[in-house]
Amino acid sequence: MLTDTGHITPHIAERLANCDALAIECNHDAETLLNGAYPETLKARISSSYGHLNNDQVVGLLEIVNHEALQWVMALHLSEKNNSPDLVCKALAKSLAPQSQALHIAEQNQPSEWIEVA
Repeated sequence: MLTDTGHITPHIAERLANCDALAIECNHDAETLLNGAYPETLKARISSSYGHLNNDQVVGLLEIVNHEALQWVMALHLSEKNNSPDLVCKALAKSLAPQSQALHIAEQNQPSEWIEVA
């Protein structure tokens, strides 16, 4: 599980390299945040290396840590104003094998279903 890191370090990638499941923050779509109504100071904090991970950063991490035993990815902490399940699916789907790796989107107001790691 990885949230609120702001950026991916080599140490993070190394620690997640052999995981069977990954729950990771997909807080914002960079373009949506850039063009959104948030004040510039808030946009800068969110997109900083001390802020939140965006969809493209997660795609980059998946390109490093994805392997045959990775069963599923759960996208967490989606911004209601600067991201959407559709944007996350479009971004991350390119990095996952559709037949063997499931993508789940966590919702803010209800628990997810039980997801098994075999």
